[in-house]
Amino acid sequence: MALGHRQPGLVTECASLDALRQRFGRLNRGGRKLPARGIIVMRGDQVKKSDDDPVYGPALAATWKWLCKQAHQGEVNFGVVAMNRVLQRLRPTEIARLRVPTSHAPVMLPAHVDCWVQTMPEPSPSPDVSLFLHGPQRGEPEVHLCWRADLSPANEARAEDRWTNTLVLCPPAAAECLSVPLWRIREWLRGGQPQLLSLADVEAREPETEVESPARLRVQALC
Repeated sequence: MALGHRQPGLVTECASLDALRQRFGRLNRGGRKLPARGIIVMRGDQVKKSDDDPVYGPALAATWKWLCKQAHQGEVNFGVVAMNRVLQRLRPTEIARLRVPTSHAPVMLPAHVDCWVQTMPEPSPSPDVSLFLHGPQRGEPEVHLCWRADLSPANEARAEDRWTNTLVLCPPAAAECLSVPLWRIREWLRGGQPQLLSLADVEAREPETEVESPARLRVQALC
């Protein structure tokens, strides 16, 4: 095919309808008069049900089934105008099934931006960026765990004061800290052994039942 007449193309895994529209918006975004086509693929075990998908949940299978019904000779027009016409005929409840539920985020004020642009020294207080990226109450809360070998034993007199003074003189650095789910730390502080291998790199909720372990650990921690 001659240079300058290449046909834009896109191959993507299936996702919720709003995510697919965003991806197809990058296909021939310049609006050139060229035929632009994309291919959507789907895992066979999620065609009927995708409740276990950690990102899109039930919306993944619902979107795939809806696209199959809308397809004409195996094709769906993802153009902005054409897709808007189709969606205008749907009820709000039907559209909601094709999208991932959105979480509410706090309102970003100019004061927040003023604090974030100050990196050295870091302002106090410093607004939490994750609230604006992911919204509140999403996933499980985390704490930063730091191991220190320069603290005196906890059974010594005024050990807590010595710990505080030591940490004031040499505070923990970000590179020394490990981000751990809060409920895992609570389980560990109570003397159990959390199943660290079961941790996943996806957002999840705290399990309804905790893992019990006959082994007990003596934990010395300063919160």
